[in-house]
Amino acid sequence: MEIKNQDIIPVANFLGSLTAKVARGVAKFQKSLAEIAKDLYESEKDLVKQFGGSVDDQGRITWPVDLPTAQVDYQQAHKDLFDETAEIHPRYKEEFSVIKDYFASFDQDIDPQNLHGFDAFMDAFEPIEETKEAKK
Repeated sequence: MEIKNQDIIPVANFLGSLTAKVARGVAKFQKSLAEIAKDLYESEKDLVKQFGGSVDDQGRITWPVDLPTAQVDYQQAHKDLFDETAEIHPRYKEEFSVIKDYFASFDQDIDPQNLHGFDAFMDAFEPIEETKEAKK
């Protein structure tokens, strides 16, 4: 399964907003997203350092005055990083089908702030379903 880096946090927020008993597959998927989000945050910090900035313990970025284009250059590299696609592999064979089954009967209202995450999450399943159909 593939999800763009820019969609990792919205998908994680959506899954974190679920109030019903979450299926095992969804819980495992959330763990995978958390690991990817942590790696993404580390990549962001590395980019800041690469362009001469620094990141404090609260995640605030500071840029040196003597590097006037550092922030602009960083923003382009950051955009490129978020345009990359993360691959999520199932931890067990039926994980994705369990998640798909869970959402086939999903009957909760979705908070408007989580709609993007829901859409990105469901869109990530389309290539998996297309692959299954092609194998039949």
